[in-house]
Amino acid sequence: MKASRITLLAVASMIVLARGEEPAPAPPKVALEALQRLKGMDLESNPALKAAVAKVVASTRGTPDFIAVARILELPDASGEVLAIALKLGADDARAVDGLRWILGRGELDLARGRLAGGTADEAPVMIDLLGNAGDPPAIGLLVPVLGETGRAADLRQRAVRALARSEPGARALLDAAAAGKLPDDLAAAAATTWRVVAWPAIQADAAKQFPAAAGLDGSALPTLAGLLAMSGDVTRGAAVVALPQTACLVCHKVGERGVDFGPALTEIGNKLSREGLFEAILDPAASISHGFKGMQVTLKSGGARTGFVVSETGTEIGLREPSGIVTRIPLAEIERREELPGSMMPAGLDRTMTPAQLADLVAYLASLKP
Repeated sequence: MKASRITLLAVASMIVLARGEEPAPAPPKVALEALQRLKGMDLESNPALKAAVAKVVASTRGTPDFIAVARILELPDASGEVLAIALKLGADDARAVDGLRWILGRGELDLARGRLAGGTADEAPVMIDLLGNAGDPPAIGLLVPVLGETGRAADLRQRAVRALARSEPGARALLDAAAAGKLPDDLAAAAATTWRVVAWPAIQADAAKQFPAAAGLDGSALPTLAGLLAMSGDVTRGAAVVALPQTACLVCHKVGERGVDFGPALTEIGNKLSREGLFEAILDPAASISHGFKGMQVTLKSGGARTGFVVSETGTEIGLREPSGIVTRIPLAEIERREELPGSMMPAGLDRTMTPAQLADLVAYLASLKP
């Protein structure tokens, strides 16, 4: 009875949207829910309902809602428009990532490949980041060849390195390319930094075996904790250290408006941890993991896997914040298993990405971040 009532409500909602001469406004959540409930129904036998659905499609064209409408209705020939909307929304918008995953899931790789190769100068970086945030095997398959396209700008190929590192399959593909000698020399530094800060211990370990890191950035041994605490550090210099590519702080954390919303925000970290606590958090991330930031790997029945922090859970789905900062909604029915990751998703060894003086400067800056 409940399901029948919901279906009737869906039908009623669509018919209401079909009334009037003016196009319906972009559908609110209830209208999208109604579309979901109409899956599998024979629209041809219900002209009023078919007209209502057509009006919803027309009213959402060119808007972010069209991505959801196209996915729900499996609209043919909608992929080009969905991709155009996704590129306008940007790689950090979950709707854009969902749209790209839908396109790739339909096997329309040539469409994505074409925009990656022939898009405008503004679109290419967004496309690379979208593929990295999607993190699915088809996306990884499109990104890896970019590494060897020496005719492309170096900054775009370095961007592809960072994009690959946002997912476990991508980071593994990057490491495999390096091990096979397929990583151009001008990307080696970017890749070496990436492997030190990826969230997956197995990849870190394999990278360390194949490409051993130096003892320290300047070759010097790290002082003891007491020695580090005796170093005063400089707040101004530390503000520059936090933004260095090799420290990768902003790859996982927000500092004010900068950075990625993945790990704990650092904007007011100086009010939460002492200088000693900050040094310990950098040197041994697994020693104290903030509440809500225990890593989780979700294996899907389709064979893929996603990694991140569970930020929400209902009776039907979980919200998983992935390293890109995007929250992906995963239906429980699609999950094979969930496993907590050992240790912290913040990698150990960050002290090797800077000199002891820079580490002291970084902690001085972080300690200054207070309300």
